[in-house]
Amino acid sequence: MWRTDVLVAPGQTAHFHLVLGMGERDETTAFAHLAVKDLAGTLERSALGWDKRVSLILKNLPEFQAEDSRLESFYYRSALHLLLNRWEVPEFVLNPLYTTGSINGGCVCSYLWDYAAGWEIFPLIDREVAKNHIKAFLDINLEKHFTFNPISGAGWGPWYYINQEKIVFLIYYYVTLTGDEAFLQEKVGGKTV
Repeated sequence: MWRTDVLVAPGQTAHFHLVLGMGERDETTAFAHLAVKDLAGTLERSALGWDKRVSLILKNLPEFQAEDSRLESFYYRSALHLLLNRWEVPEFVLNPLYTTGSINGGCVCSYLWDYAAGWEIFPLIDREVAKNHIKAFLDINLEKHFTFNPISGAGWGPWYYINQEKIVFLIYYYVTLTGDEAFLQEKVGGKTV
């Protein structure tokens, strides 16, 4: 959208605001034009959106206190991964979708062993999201795959020896922490959870 030459004299400063967009050209171009026209408003709305996400996580995340405030800082800073590894894409089979790398590393894959690393946290943060992720993993046949395609939901990748342990503990902690025993009777692929 922008091609120009900028001459900056010694001691002079120049400010540039760059808007990057992904998607269809017309849609992202229109968004970029709107964002630049109201840059302060765009930045404020973005900050409010992140504040809302952080508030949701902190509202549900167990509180941690320690004599050493550095431990508390480390604990709360680690919650940043929940924000950076969350995709909100309408075309995905799960929305939101938690993945291994997301906007931090560009990884759109949700490997069972990585998702299950937070098996005691996800049901506390958002029980519906946790339930949907468990069902998506159960639906891919864990005897053959370790992840699923985020757009189709189809299983992908080979069998991985740790799948059974990870899915069992995901279900165990989901039921234990939410009290939702009825979840065990829900059907996935013709079988109960």
